[in-house]
Amino acid sequence: MSKMESLDNEFFAEVKFVKKTEIENRTCDVVIVGGGGSGMVAAVRAAECGANKVIVLEKTGRVGGNAWMAVCMFAANSASQRVAGTQICIDEIFKSAMEEMEWAADPKIVRKYMENSGTLIDWLETKGMAFQPHVWHNTPVMMMPKRQSQHPGKDPSHGPGFVGSTVVETMLKEVEQLGVEILLKTKATELITDENGRVTGVVATGSDKEIHINANSVVLASGGFGANKEMLKETFPQFFSRETSICRLSLGHSTGDGILMAQAIGAQRGEFPGILLGGPSHHPWSFSVHMSLCRPECVWINKNGERFVDENINFKGYYAVSKQPEAIVYGIYDAATRDYMIEKNDVGTDPSRRDIIFLKGELEKENDGKRVIIANTVEDIAEGIGVNPSALAETVERYNSFCKSGYDADFIKSKEFLRPIVQAPFYAVFGHRFFDTTHGGLKINENLEVIDTKGEVIRGLYAVGDLASGWVTQRYAPTGASLSWACNSGYMVGEEVAK
Repeated sequence: MSKMESLDNEFFAEVKFVKKTEIENRTCDVVIVGGGGSGMVAAVRAAECGANKVIVLEKTGRVGGNAWMAVCMFAANSASQRVAGTQICIDEIFKSAMEEMEWAADPKIVRKYMENSGTLIDWLETKGMAFQPHVWHNTPVMMMPKRQSQHPGKDPSHGPGFVGSTVVETMLKEVEQLGVEILLKTKATELITDENGRVTGVVATGSDKEIHINANSVVLASGGFGANKEMLKETFPQFFSRETSICRLSLGHSTGDGILMAQAIGAQRGEFPGILLGGPSHHPWSFSVHMSLCRPECVWINKNGERFVDENINFKGYYAVSKQPEAIVYGIYDAATRDYMIEKNDVGTDPSRRDIIFLKGELEKENDGKRVIIANTVEDIAEGIGVNPSALAETVERYNSFCKSGYDADFIKSKEFLRPIVQAPFYAVFGHRFFDTTHGGLKINENLEVIDTKGEVIRGLYAVGDLASGWVTQRYAPTGASLSWACNSGYMVGEEVAK
């Protein structure tokens, strides 16, 4: 069982729902479908702004969703950023993001979201959260310098314990004080509409009964569809048409429920959905081993025993890996390069690179003939990864000649990254393609209202977080936007539904 599957089972196990004969009727001002980052923020903000009764439906055994794993959050012009001098003009960020997305996103939605981003941070800080302002690739982000609370995990690229889970835990404290009701292991299955097409509630199924909830407003916050293979193939055929190895970091509850329910009553799918791609990745296993695979000193070998790219492409090798046999890769390096990676360890401002100090021990732990192969000869490495020994030996010999001459005649990799494969033991690290969660699903307007296939607003129905479109495209910008959009859209919709 993979680490991510274990997380799915332990934290987000979905109850086995069956049709119930007992029906319970409930009434509230606002019902929110999904208790992730967007749903929890929406619940708190709606209650604060005057919604008398707010109910959150969460189909798993705990709230948090994919936000539980998120590390940082985009923000512009918050009070703490102004003090730290890391704020960047919203006009500048807006223009840059829209140009990066070639103006395919909805500028009204993007503008409103960005203008609210500083307000959101100020609001979270009044509730006890403490951020570290940072600028990453010219984008202002809010981070936490170290893992918060007692959350386990040595993978600094993912939570829990960073910004996402801290937002959720902060909102949990707030809902207790505000009287918001959270129904766990309760799955929304159908939207209720009146004769005019207005959404007036939801049908939900719990472990022991069916619940009909009448509400003035319904907010869909149930996340994307990263764990729904059929929807992935339908929406992104260019990425998922092949039945080859790929790793997802979105949790198993992301099955597109909200999108499907809304489509059943005539909602329109949004244009230009996005998905965050990467590779090669060694996730969901040891992060230090993954980091070694992505280091430019590593040599990437396909199933033909051939090198196919300048390895300095790092984590942006999705397309290059996709073209290889079975869409998998093995990262090859020797003991000297292993020690060099550990010693070099140029972390800079990226705390995730510190984890590579665990590399030697983690390689030995994963030496199972599948995830990591350790051998004393190149021929044994070839046998371990299932490639022709002569082909691999020829590739290694050619690469070593490049290291000696200081010139990569095949892919022009920088001389500084050319390290020969000569000192046993030798290592082969398995890698494959990677994707995070999906971005976009339902078409909305700048007020977060869902739009139908005729271009009209579906009254009483709102969408936030990863299942809402218009805020992003396949050109993902700005950095840290997924969690930021989730929380900002939740904050803004809370105010809308409370009116």
